[in-house]
Amino acid sequence: MTAAETIEGVDRDWLDYATFGFTVVSGTGGLVGLFLAVKAYGVAHDSYKVARGQARKSFEIEVLRELDRLLPLDDNSVHEDPQDCSFLERMMSSEIRSGLLHIPPSELPFLAYLNRVEAKLMLVVDQDAAVKELDELLVNRDPHLANDSGRGILKRFRWALVVGLARKEIHAAIKARME
Repeated sequence: MTAAETIEGVDRDWLDYATFGFTVVSGTGGLVGLFLAVKAYGVAHDSYKVARGQARKSFEIEVLRELDRLLPLDDNSVHEDPQDCSFLERMMSSEIRSGLLHIPPSELPFLAYLNRVEAKLMLVVDQDAAVKELDELLVNRDPHLANDSGRGILKRFRWALVVGLARKEIHAAIKARME
C-alpha cells in the first residue's frame, strides 16, 4: 500500500482524515454553542422576570405615593364633625378608589374596608350602623380606644384617626416594597 489506503475501493489520504477531524470539532462546537444558547435564554428569561417584577414594584410604589398625596391632611380632618359621614365620601375620592384597584386588597385592608364602608354609606340610610362598624374596626386596630377616654378621643377625632391609619397603612406598604 502507498500513502493512500484502499478500503473497499476508496482511496483515503491525510486530507480525508483532516476533514473528518474538522467535522467532529465543528459538530462538537455546534453542540456546545447550542448548550450555551439555551443557558443564555434561561438567564435572559430570568432577567426579564426580575425586570418585570421591578417595573410592577415601581408602578405600585408610585400608586401608593399618589394615594398618600390624595389623602386629606390630618390637620383638616381634625376639624371635621365626627358624626358627619360625608367626610368619608370626600376622602374616598374616585382617584383613591381607582388607585386601590392597582394594589392587592390584602396589602391595604383598612383602605379596602373604608372603600366598602363608603359604598355602604352611599346605599344605606342608616349611617349610625356604618359609623359603629367603623368605630369597632378602629378599636380593634388600637385597643387603647376601648376604654372611656379612648372612646372620647374616638368620638372627637374619628376622621383624624381614620386618615392616620390609612396613611400608616400606605407607608407600611411602600416600605415593604422598598426592601
